[in-house]
Amino acid sequence: VDRVLRGGVATVLRVDDEYHLLVHAATLWRLALMMSHRSFGVHDIFHAFNGRRNGLLNCAELAAGLIWLGLPVSEPDLHALVRGLDADDDGLLSLEEWANGFPDLPESEPATQEALAQLTLQPKPVRELYEGATAVRPRSKPVPPEALKKFKFKLQPQKSYGLVWSSKGEASRDELSVWAPEVEGSGVLQKKAKAKFCLGHYVVGGLDNPSKASRVTPMVLEVTDTSISMALSSSEYLSAVAEQLLPPPLRFRLVWHDDSTKTPIYVWRAVPPGPNFVALGMVATASDEAPPPEV
Repeated sequence: VDRVLRGGVATVLRVDDEYHLLVHAATLWRLALMMSHRSFGVHDIFHAFNGRRNGLLNCAELAAGLIWLGLPVSEPDLHALVRGLDADDDGLLSLEEWANGFPDLPESEPATQEALAQLTLQPKPVRELYEGATAVRPRSKPVPPEALKKFKFKLQPQKSYGLVWSSKGEASRDELSVWAPEVEGSGVLQKKAKAKFCLGHYVVGGLDNPSKASRVTPMVLEVTDTSISMALSSSEYLSAVAEQLLPPPLRFRLVWHDDSTKTPIYVWRAVPPGPNFVALGMVATASDEAPPPEV
């Protein structure tokens, strides 16, 4: 309790790219409560906020709508809310994306539908995400369902590694080393029909690489477009599948380090790009500089 009062939890949650996940959940809960108490339908409120009547809700319209509801938010919190609902990362909310945030509320309420249809709101001047906000990724190429069905995801043994850190030369009782699986970067995916993805670095007792020293066979995730039969042919959708199902993290957060040794070691945990993703494994570096998201 004393630690909470001294600001320990607040310090953790003030990291911008993690705080938006908490803000997103809390804001959705409050919005759902307000709409439920006032008998507003999810679709009705969307159309009321969307003053341009184009089926795409922007940040300015949403900000004005939240103020009208009695829930004004700061610009960073507004952007956090939009990013949490924005499935295609275009900085705008479609009716479907908005409704997915409130699955337990009715689409329409006859008692308030007509009044909401007459509502006119002046958009609030705020920065729009689609005008170049750095945290918004460009829209990926759509992958047809039939094409996605042809993709196979399988764990495969990894054979080649690069040494990240070892206790060699240290005055330690036991030998220890950390290894990174050697996989090709995202830049070559457009030229391939198969690719391997790193699930984190491997720690082994001793100085040999994991393929020799580990009792458990280290694995990486292999993604294959089975519709491609020619060995040198490339997949039309491999890059898009990787971008949408296996996106890089927002950044890496330092979780442990030891700089008292001859060669320092820093261990990092990935921050997922949104509430629909989780991060697997951790990575290590020999410097205090955070690894790039595409590591």
